[in-house]
Amino acid sequence: MQNSQAFHNEELRKAVSEFPTSSGVYIMRSSDDTVLYVGKAKNLRNRVRSYLSAGQKHIKTAVLMRQVDRIEHIITSSEAEALLLENTLIKRYQPRYNISLKDSKSYPVIRITKEDYPRIFRTRQVVNDGSQYFGPYPQVQAIDMYLELIERLYPLRKCRGKVKPRPQPCLYYHIGRCAGACAGKISQEDYKARVAAARSLLEGDAEKVNALLEKQMKEASSAQRYEEAAWFRDAIRALEDLQARQSVIDFDPETRDYIAMQRQAEHCVFTVFQMRGGQLLGSESFRALSVEDDSDAIQEFIARYYSTLRSAPHSIFCQMPLDWPEELSAAEQQGTYGEQPKSVGPQMTTATSRRDASIIEMAAENARQELARWRRAEG
Repeated sequence: MQNSQAFHNEELRKAVSEFPTSSGVYIMRSSDDTVLYVGKAKNLRNRVRSYLSAGQKHIKTAVLMRQVDRIEHIITSSEAEALLLENTLIKRYQPRYNISLKDSKSYPVIRITKEDYPRIFRTRQVVNDGSQYFGPYPQVQAIDMYLELIERLYPLRKCRGKVKPRPQPCLYYHIGRCAGACAGKISQEDYKARVAAARSLLEGDAEKVNALLEKQMKEASSAQRYEEAAWFRDAIRALEDLQARQSVIDFDPETRDYIAMQRQAEHCVFTVFQMRGGQLLGSESFRALSVEDDSDAIQEFIARYYSTLRSAPHSIFCQMPLDWPEELSAAEQQGTYGEQPKSVGPQMTTATSRRDASIIEMAAENARQELARWRRAEG
């Protein structure tokens, strides 16, 4: 039994030695495919390797590793994304060895309410009432600085509920932190323009705001207003932190798959990221030999992947423009194809938004790493 376990540990060490050194999430599974533990890492290879070397020193780690049959990983674009994906996967699988170690709370998000005069604020609750949500953000201090920045640049209203006419605006208006909509100090058109500007900032268009903050920081510093200059400096840092790509959760309920291919000669690897209910639930990678060009190879993979065993999502994002394979049309006509109406296949598209481009790049990086492992194994 000990010899068998030692051999298995050696197999795991060999597999882990081929893990990338980038950030990501690792998933430990038992022989019956049960998820035992989910963790995040700045360096996947080093972090997972530590479990194998620590197995003989720590009883809890040894108990866990005796049950681990294989270890999967998903590469992310940043440590922030790894943290968010870890949180998502723990909530989904509820691994036995995570329960006593992980905080189950949700990370805060920024909400733009669906009202005639929308409000923008931080919350941990997502309400399906047409409001827009941005995030989630692991760093509460940074999100508060972000909201203060929006409040300074694009002051809106602070009061809850419907806007009720008042003869005089509130104190927040007089200190520049409210638009004064209740007292008629701003038109609805101008108010919506402020909301649009704040939304653009939250969607990642921060170049102009960054330049403005840099200018104001230098002016304040030159005038020896050091406290004010420090605030602008902190605001710039918060903006940089929160502009880090966070594509593993996006609150879009639409079902989406992201497919990326990497190849070396005839060796091809296809990676599929599945977004369901606004969350990245995991990834799948497949190896194949193909002499077709890239577009035909991906088209053939899609035709095989979306068999009657898999439901097609609403949208499929690829690295190049592609059409839904003709051979799948018959399945659509018979109503066997997933979540789409008969005779209507998934929307095939390329990434045009920052969010979608980020997820496609994550999928491509995972495919690159899988291809490298494959070629190393072949010598």
